[in-house]
Amino acid sequence: MHSDDLHKLIEKAKKLALTSVFNEESLNTNLEILKLDPQNISSMNRLAKIYSILGQENKAIDMYKKVIMLDPNNNIAINSLERNWKIRYDPISKDYITKKASFNFNHKLNNMVPDFYEKSCDENLPNFIIFRNQYLSKECKGYYHQDYYGHNQPDNPEFLLEFKNTFNKMRITSESEPFKKVSVIVAESIPIIMKKSGFKECICVVVPRAKSYSTYSKDQMMFSEAIRHGIKGISGVSDGINVITRVKDTLTTHLKNRNISIPNEGPEPYPGITRDTCTIDFIKDHNVILIDDIYTKNVNIDEDCIQAMYECGAKEVVFFSIGFTRSTR
Repeated sequence: MHSDDLHKLIEKAKKLALTSVFNEESLNTNLEILKLDPQNISSMNRLAKIYSILGQENKAIDMYKKVIMLDPNNNIAINSLERNWKIRYDPISKDYITKKASFNFNHKLNNMVPDFYEKSCDENLPNFIIFRNQYLSKECKGYYHQDYYGHNQPDNPEFLLEFKNTFNKMRITSESEPFKKVSVIVAESIPIIMKKSGFKECICVVVPRAKSYSTYSKDQMMFSEAIRHGIKGISGVSDGINVITRVKDTLTTHLKNRNISIPNEGPEPYPGITRDTCTIDFIKDHNVILIDDIYTKNVNIDEDCIQAMYECGAKEVVFFSIGFTRSTR
C-alpha cells in the first residue's frame, strides 16, 4: 500500500509540475512524497521551486542545498541557486560562495537610469480611491507612480508599452532600461505603500495579462519579472507574482478597436471575470499589494481583480500602478 500511495503521489506531482501548477495542492503533494520517501530528489527540487514562487526564499535555498547534499552534481539545484540568489556551489571545497548581485538598488538612481527620475520616490506618492461599483464591493486605496498620457504623447512613459510587446517582436532582459526602470520604481514605492497601509507583511501580486499564459513568450511576461526583481529583498514582502495565472483568454482591451493581425478573442470585462478565467492561490489571510502597469478608470479589470482577492480570502488589498491614465483622473 505504501508503494502504491507513493507512486500515485509522484505521478500527481509530475502532472502538476508539467502544467506549471505550483499551488497549495502541489506543495502538499510534494510534502506527502517526502514523508514517504525523505530522499526523493525530484520532489525536493519541485518543493524548492514552489517555496521560491511563494517568496519563501530561505526555505527554497535550504531545500536546494539538501538536494546538493544528496546529489552534488544535481544541475537543477546548482543552477537554481546561482541563477536566483547568486549562490555558487564549489564541489571541491563543498562550500557555497555568494556572488555580488549584478543589479544593486543602493546605487544612485541617476547613475542607473539616467534622464528618468528628477528625484527618487518620497513619502508623497500620488494616491487615489478606487470606488465601489458593480465589479467591486468595497472601496480600495490606490497609489501610482506617474501620469500616463497615451502612446507618443509628450512626457508619456513609453517604456510601459514596451512591456506589452503585443506582437512579440521585442527582446526584454534584466539589463533592458524598461526592466530597470520598473524594478527601481517598485523597489522604492512598495516600502512607502506598506508604511502608509500599516503592513508589516504583505504579498505582492500582479494583475494578470489578458490571454492564457500558455500563449505568451518569456519576453511578453517581463513586466512580472521586473516586479519580482523590484520586491526582492524588501523586508516583510512575499513574492506572489505567480499566484494569479490566466488560464482562459479574455479580450485585450487596449486592442479592442484596432485593426491588428493577431487574434483578440475572449470576453470583455464583466463582474467575476478574474475568478472565471484565472487560478488564484495563497491569498487567504494575506495583506495584498496588487500591481498593474497602467490604471485606467472604467475599464474595470483592476476593480474585478481586487474583488477576486477579497473573495479568495485576502485580509486587505491596496492597489499600485506604475502609470495612471491622466484623462480619467
